[in-house]
Amino acid sequence: MRVCSRDRSFCFIFSSILLFFTLSVIDGQRVDTMGNDCSLQQTCTACITTPNCRWCNVVTSENSTENPLRCVDRRYSDSKNSWCRKGSIVDPRSTKSLPNSITLSSESVKNRVKLRLRIGEEHRLKIVFKQTVDYPVDMYFIVDLSNSMRQFRDNLSQLGIRLGEEMTKLTKNFRLGFGSFVDKNLAPMVIPTEYWDGDHHYSFHNAMPLTDNYELFKSKVRGSPLTGNYDSPEGGFDGVMQAMVCQEEIGWRSAARHLLVYASDAMPHIAGDGRLAGLPEPNDEKCHLNSTGYYTHAELQDYPSLGQINRQAEKNNVNIIFAVRDYLRTVHQGIGTVVQGSSTGVFDSTSDGVIKLISAEYAKLVRSVTMTSNSTTDFLDVKFFSKCLNKNGGLLQRNVCDGLRVGLKVEFEVVIKATDCPNQKKDWRQTVEIKPQGINEKVIVDVDVICECDCAKTQDERETSPRAPECHERGVLECGVCSCDHGSFGKWCQCHGDKSLENSDELLAFCMKDNSTMELCSGRGSCVCGVCNCGSGSMPGENYYGKYCQCDDIHCSYSRDRKLCGGNGRCECGECKCNPGWGGTACDCRNDISLCLPPGDNAQVCSNAGKCICGMCECDKDKKRNGRFCEDCPSCPSQRCDEFKDCVECHVHHSGKIYEGDRNCLQCNIGDVQLVDDIDGDQAKTDSGTHVCRVPGDDGSTFVFIYAYEEGNGDHVPKIIAKKQKDFPVISDFLAVSIGVMLLTLLLGLLTLLIWKLVTFFHDKQEYQKFMKETSISKWGQGQNPLYVDAVTTFANPTFSSAGSSNDDL
Repeated sequence: MRVCSRDRSFCFIFSSILLFFTLSVIDGQRVDTMGNDCSLQQTCTACITTPNCRWCNVVTSENSTENPLRCVDRRYSDSKNSWCRKGSIVDPRSTKSLPNSITLSSESVKNRVKLRLRIGEEHRLKIVFKQTVDYPVDMYFIVDLSNSMRQFRDNLSQLGIRLGEEMTKLTKNFRLGFGSFVDKNLAPMVIPTEYWDGDHHYSFHNAMPLTDNYELFKSKVRGSPLTGNYDSPEGGFDGVMQAMVCQEEIGWRSAARHLLVYASDAMPHIAGDGRLAGLPEPNDEKCHLNSTGYYTHAELQDYPSLGQINRQAEKNNVNIIFAVRDYLRTVHQGIGTVVQGSSTGVFDSTSDGVIKLISAEYAKLVRSVTMTSNSTTDFLDVKFFSKCLNKNGGLLQRNVCDGLRVGLKVEFEVVIKATDCPNQKKDWRQTVEIKPQGINEKVIVDVDVICECDCAKTQDERETSPRAPECHERGVLECGVCSCDHGSFGKWCQCHGDKSLENSDELLAFCMKDNSTMELCSGRGSCVCGVCNCGSGSMPGENYYGKYCQCDDIHCSYSRDRKLCGGNGRCECGECKCNPGWGGTACDCRNDISLCLPPGDNAQVCSNAGKCICGMCECDKDKKRNGRFCEDCPSCPSQRCDEFKDCVECHVHHSGKIYEGDRNCLQCNIGDVQLVDDIDGDQAKTDSGTHVCRVPGDDGSTFVFIYAYEEGNGDHVPKIIAKKQKDFPVISDFLAVSIGVMLLTLLLGLLTLLIWKLVTFFHDKQEYQKFMKETSISKWGQGQNPLYVDAVTTFANPTFSSAGSSNDDL
């Protein structure tokens, strides 16, 4: 007290700190347990399906002095030794029967592993992919045999043997097959024309199953008849579907890479077009080839959709190569974005062009690997991470690696996470297939999601179990708490009927969330025997739940397009639970950072010059970066535009600082420079090691070139592609510009004259007004001039004046 009397401010600060510490200790239990969703769970099953929660399976009664916290966070339970009796804690953990790593190659067999997962927990599985020698390849051609494809058919018949020889350089285990298509034999797809032959018209024909007899391939292709149809699109997708699902009829080998070459010079019909011919029945994705190889259901069902083709291509490990004319490239590239594992190329009229196209597309496929999974559920999240061939790089989220060669290994880390429990118990067990796209090898993972406590009773067990005295014999004990019969409720089933003990203060206290409020059931329900019976709101779907009716599933964040949880998640107790791959408070943000990775094995997120936000790169302004992946930076030290510009200007444009003749250019160590007519910025996005340089010249021009480093050359000799001509700022219309300059000059002259005229006008007016004012002030009189002397002098005679007066008397 003496200290406080001398220094009251010290006592006030000390008392405040002591009070805060005391309240923190008293409230510590509430903070630890109420700071998460664990304390809201009233059953063991609800507790263990909440991430990081434990349940206390201790049996208590109404008269027991022991009242343990049932569901708490693991951190709290680890820090409180007296939280629950030893041996009564229910906390199932994820288990696995998995090897450290699995290697997939052409020699591997199917691997099957088991995994048991808690909600919110994840497991990592390492998968190694190895490119092998002479991997078997099955290539099936499906060709448009309308009359406009006559030349392609003739060329294809000649290249069977040559194609076999060319593909043998890549793999010695190669087979060929051939099928053709036209369109459905129904109007308006087919109307008799000069090319139409009713006897030979068909939708799809499996002319030759896969074989290594290249001479047979030649004869079958040449002997295939041509026909025609009326409308421009063709029915090729009917043939694509049959070629994929008719595994035995086509002759696909299970342990082979399946390539389907689709060749056409017209647009394809897709799902919905069949309704024009009276075919509302959708494609059933089943095989309908007769004994002669013809498709029998062309006039019975619609064309397949792109989604159906993508599903069957993934299911049957088929890579589709679209060989089309140049004017159809963009369309089929768009189709390729939907049909995973497909590619698009342009064929010409020569057989060499077809061989080069197929060889190039096959080389692209074998140089890369794409890991896929068949998981489509909302409660299992499967992600892929890899360093690809950059062993010293970081582990990035991606499922594609490029630049593979025979003997090289690529490691993928597969992360499997359970995000929720399915409503149906049969869905608690899922089978996930993980495999390289287009290859038959796979890893099968049997996932059991832990959605129920072992101590929980089934419906049958609950009905047949004896009634527990702790539950007033109106219910059974389940994981330490009472599961009451119908018509009984309360913590120990002590309440029976709807109005029993309704107004008891002791029971009403159970319906209050905490001591800071006297509101029962959050104002959203009624308190009956210490239990909140939650109601519903005025809005559709506004149903309240939770121990204190504090939760509902509509008051969550909305995305910019006014969708609840962005349409990519569900609302639970005021918080958005996002689907796999989505994040943010409104689930409107893509979490896939692979969308921010530029192409290439050594790529970094947003080129290490920005942040990946919702699947888009936001480039750092201070680094002066731009581009989709923040990859464009002409002035960066890491790029060598300034270093190469003088040499490029010397070699290509014969000008610049170092140019004194063509011999001076030989001192540049840049190798051969390839010249092109134009350079598109998209050329630099095919590889993260490629850079576009736009450099200003000394003559006011700009010249453009690309530099990259070829594989095996190190960082010394670059590969440079330069534009032939410099770019000058050219005035497109000299006459128009000249007239514009003249008119502008005339206008400025007239404007100057007008200003001068206005200035003089107002000045003269002011002077005139001043003159008139002075004139009005002046006054003029009629006085005599003092210098004037009159010529007549007058004198007054005084006498004459008197005499005059006397005469009056006379």
